Amino acid sequence: MQVILLCDVKGVGKKGELVTVSDGYGRNFLLKKKMAQVANSVNTNVAKQAQIAKEFHKQEELNAYRELAEKIKGMNLVFLVKVGENGKLFGAVTSKEIGDKFKELGFDIDKRKIQIENIKMLGKFNAKINFAPQIESNFFVEVVSDKN
Repeated sequence: MQVILLCDVKGVGKKGELVTVSDGYGRNFLLKKKMAQVANSVNTNVAKQAQIAKEFHKQEELNAYRELAEKIKGMNLVFLVKVGENGKLFGAVTSKEIGDKFKELGFDIDKRKIQIENIKMLGKFNAKINFAPQIESNFFVEVVSDKN
């Protein structure tokens, strides 16, 4: 029996896949629990169209990430911070603050994608954003004393 899965089923397949299962398992478990639907011509075409749309949207998202990575590449973010006598910061510049700075500049970047250690000293540091596999962008974080 061929069915189209409506959700991920462990050991069988992922949502939207067309799989062949035994008649009893298909009728008595998958169809009864509404985890699958019978793979007739209409349902198969709907599933194929949904898969094509999903691939298209994923490709569009990757293209948007590539474009955003090019805009951010080499950018220099400057942070004015309070410092102690020996040049150490009161607190640290974190990925959250960097994400907030990007939001101020009009970029919507998730702080979890920013890779940088907490910055606790003055200076210029390299940082990286991983948007997706093989799509990343390097930029600089410059920490300057606010007393100047």
